[in-house]
Amino acid sequence: KRRYDRKQSGYGGQTKPIFRKK
Repeated sequence: KRRYDRKQSGYGGQTKPIFRKK
């Protein structure tokens, strides 16, 4: 979850888009 948290900042704090982009 930490590695996602970092990207979340750039995405606006959304986790759904992060998983797809990852």
